[in-house]
Amino acid sequence: MRIKKFLPILLTGIMLTGLVSCGKEPEPEVIMEEVPTPTPTPEIVKTKVTYSYFDDSMEGWLKKCEEAYEAKNEDIDIVLKKRDSGNLSAGQADAFLVDSMEMGECIESGLVAPVDSYMSKAGLHRDDYSEVVLNMFIKGGDLFALPESYDTVGLWYNKTKFDAKGVSYPNADTGWMNVVDILGSLTDEAGGMYGMAVDYANLTPVMVTIAQMGGSIYDENGDVADFGNSLTKAGIRCFVDLIDAGYIPSVASMEEKNAINKLMDGEAAMIYGWASDYQAIKASENAADYNCTYLPTLSGNRVTPMVGRANCISESSNCKNEAFEWIAFLTKDAEASKGFMEICHGIPAYSKTEQALLDNIGEANNLFIFAEEAKDSSYILPVISDIKDKQAVISQELLSAFELKNSVDEACIEICGKFN
Repeated sequence: MRIKKFLPILLTGIMLTGLVSCGKEPEPEVIMEEVPTPTPTPEIVKTKVTYSYFDDSMEGWLKKCEEAYEAKNEDIDIVLKKRDSGNLSAGQADAFLVDSMEMGECIESGLVAPVDSYMSKAGLHRDDYSEVVLNMFIKGGDLFALPESYDTVGLWYNKTKFDAKGVSYPNADTGWMNVVDILGSLTDEAGGMYGMAVDYANLTPVMVTIAQMGGSIYDENGDVADFGNSLTKAGIRCFVDLIDAGYIPSVASMEEKNAINKLMDGEAAMIYGWASDYQAIKASENAADYNCTYLPTLSGNRVTPMVGRANCISESSNCKNEAFEWIAFLTKDAEASKGFMEICHGIPAYSKTEQALLDNIGEANNLFIFAEEAKDSSYILPVISDIKDKQAVISQELLSAFELKNSVDEACIEICGKFN
């Protein structure tokens, strides 16, 4: 049959068709890859820490510290605020610089928080400071600030003035009567050159001589002491007698130019000056002409007042831990400390920085003397809220004696009438 003849051909065609189909390349499979959604970088939430200060000379150093600290702590934003000295309310911040004369006001008004509980966390301890420095910022056993620097009084002198008259330089063995003799040799009142210049308004000279004579300005409770005390009067008379003799400039003259500037301008051979006066001396082209020595003894005593500065944290701050970490950085970071030594107002309070400064420049102009006097013969003013007001009243009343308008007895009677 015809069907039988064509069946093999049909089957063969079907098989060939199948072979052709099997040899065809398959369509490529499209694989849909899931593109991951980029994970957003979490935004760093920064804690803003405000810091207030009042010394223009600190500005450059603080800005460098700010940059360095923020580079190490990306979650911190340091904001520096400049305030006027003495105006605490205007510069209220998370952390702020104060001088020791403001400490009593800060504590009694509740502006500052105790810092002991923060110190150990930051690797700081009370043992890192001398006891007398700490006492400027302690009330009721609590430490309310991290000491930054301290300042004591020494005898700065211009060597060229002594050399010109062939007079020996004062030294550790110099007593008050030796100073009087030196002043007589160096003073040329007609030529406008005095043996010594004295800042009357800030009480620096009499804070020294009253204490050396055995008198006192304040009692142990912070009240103004009895200015009827004969030893207190004797300490005041030390400088009244020098004015009367023409050995030191008048009050009016000192209102025009302070003691350190009189010394630097060649108008005085000596001053009772502070360690912080070193900043003016080292900036002078003639820095090598100046030196410092120990305060002259009086009645066998050598005594200096001490003042200082410290960093506080605000009681009202919402970031006390972060604020303290910042002031701890200013205190003990190696680079911050190195920069601080260049602009320090006095001597660094932190023992490691203090020692580094003394090792580096302690012999320059005999700067080490201020540190020795701080440890051996210093006293501090009481930590009370109205210390500045009391100092101002006492100073104003004593000016009448320094101006030779009233006797020392009359000036002291006025002071007693106001406080006792």
